[in-house]
Amino acid sequence: MVSPNNNYDVGVIPSHMIESVRTIREFPCSWISTMNAAVGAGFYSFRYGTNPWLPLPFVFHSVQPEEYRIERFK
Repeated sequence: MVSPNNNYDVGVIPSHMIESVRTIREFPCSWISTMNAAVGAGFYSFRYGTNPWLPLPFVFHSVQPEEYRIERFK
């Protein structure tokens, strides 16, 4: 299973059911983000937007690399 660290509202899988394989860092896109709390983009959740009353669905900015966890079910 591959899970981004910048994820929202996901369930927790008990640690005895999974094992970590590795973590990778990738640049999904260098100039726009649809889901990034650090810059106020909240396409999939209004809680990630810059202003909870006026969320931004995407933000044009310099994007940092994303981390993805690779895990295996036991």
